Amino acid sequence: MSKDDAYFPPDVVLRMIANGDVPIGVEGPPKENLNQLIKLTSDSNPSNRDWAVFLLSHANVDTEKVRQTLMSAFQDTCADVRAEALVGLAMRDPKIAMPLVQHELHGPFSSQPLFDAASYIGDPILCDAIETALRRLDEDTDCHIYSAGIEALNACRNSAPADPIFNADD
Repeated sequence: MSKDDAYFPPDVVLRMIANGDVPIGVEGPPKENLNQLIKLTSDSNPSNRDWAVFLLSHANVDTEKVRQTLMSAFQDTCADVRAEALVGLAMRDPKIAMPLVQHELHGPFSSQPLFDAASYIGDPILCDAIETALRRLDEDTDCHIYSAGIEALNACRNSAPADPIFNADD
């Protein structure tokens, strides 16, 4: 395994999706790939779950099943999986994601995806929670996480609630 391989998920299907080798969609073979991706969001391996939720969150697919899967992923015991689920929810429906993001920002774990979700929401209501999360970061925190937090704070200070990027009615 090369150094770059360590960054990819253990599951072969997830690797193929991440590499763009298989399409994700709502009809035909791409729908089968989407269903496999959704199934992997509850895999026993946390790395596979994290990758599956990340890929699902960023897939250009918005269905009720995708949203339900992301809501289920928000209940995961792994904070990374929860944060990736919040990105997908915030991209699709910021109003649904806002109280969940606010809750996670008050928790003990902060990450770049969590701050990214707050940025997608862009609501001033999140400013206090983002500031609290930023104050909890220590000097050993990855600078990308801190930068994402600052970007989220700026997005929330300067924006009204964002419209959903995806619309299930389309």
